[in-house]
Amino acid sequence: MLNSILHKNLRGLKNNEHELERTTHIVGDNGSGKTTILEAVTLLLTGKTFLSVNKNNLIRTNQSQMLVSGRATEESGQNKDLRFSIDKQKNNHTVNEKRISQEKAHLQNPTCIVDANIISISSGVPAYRRGLIDRAVFHVEPSHAKNHREFKRCLTQRNRVLSKKRPQQEINAWNEPLALAGEKISKARQDLLMEAKPYFKEVTNEMLGSGYGFSFVRGWKAKTYLESLLKNEKKDVILKSTSRGPQKEDFRLLCLDKKTKIYSSHGEEKLASIAFVVSLNMAIEKRKKILSTMLFDELESGLDNNGLFKLVNIIKSFKNQILITSLVHHSVSKKIKGNILYPEQN
Repeated sequence: MLNSILHKNLRGLKNNEHELERTTHIVGDNGSGKTTILEAVTLLLTGKTFLSVNKNNLIRTNQSQMLVSGRATEESGQNKDLRFSIDKQKNNHTVNEKRISQEKAHLQNPTCIVDANIISISSGVPAYRRGLIDRAVFHVEPSHAKNHREFKRCLTQRNRVLSKKRPQQEINAWNEPLALAGEKISKARQDLLMEAKPYFKEVTNEMLGSGYGFSFVRGWKAKTYLESLLKNEKKDVILKSTSRGPQKEDFRLLCLDKKTKIYSSHGEEKLASIAFVVSLNMAIEKRKKILSTMLFDELESGLDNNGLFKLVNIIKSFKNQILITSLVHHSVSKKIKGNILYPEQN
């Protein structure tokens, strides 16, 4: 559990330190910095942010360094000091004054993030959903990152050979290593999705009723990925790129076997999308035997009273540390007991 967080020169926020409880509400108007507090928490725990691609954008204008620090208590009762800083040249993430890699921090401190783009799980592009499932798999499969790097390397080389119309043996040289890495990535995704399915059914039954599910769309139709690469080789030569593989995979949220974005209302789409993220998180927690930190950004937006009531009941059952942002006129901070903090702009 993260007990406190201090931030200096973080975007437009006033330098401040906040005490956190098991449930903490971050309340303010639009533009007050609510989401930035959640961003600071993810930086401190994982070394990553779910918003900014360029971390230098986190540094306040006219400042040279940004700092986030805090103290956490492990399940054993031991305290640890966390620190994350960014300057123009480098990032520095430490635990008890020892550097920690982003990959290790990500594995040690799982986070479950329900952000403002959550409905993209239902109606967004496949790349968004692939990224979501891969981030979940990274938590439970340390080799997943290595497999991704190997797959990207082989895919780049195979596409280069295809685009330059190199001899057949050069294409063949990349087929097997590409297929091996691709099969591992696809299997890891499918395994975690299968583990999440019963949780998804349980959560959607409580919030939306029966009839909801999801399906995985594999990136090739042949029995093995290698068979698919060989079968589609002529097509790939014409396209000058690899047309099948995990880079084409997707999953679909369904209601009565139809896509939720077609069948469901906006509020139902949001609830189904939240249920999917929560179910993935439950599968991760079961595998790792550790609770994640759960972050909900403007949880109440887009939900009617009935939908919010059912979602609140689900959240109340969690034992995780939870941070929830909301607008001043929202009621969720009254429905879920917790500490309230108000971000201030500089």
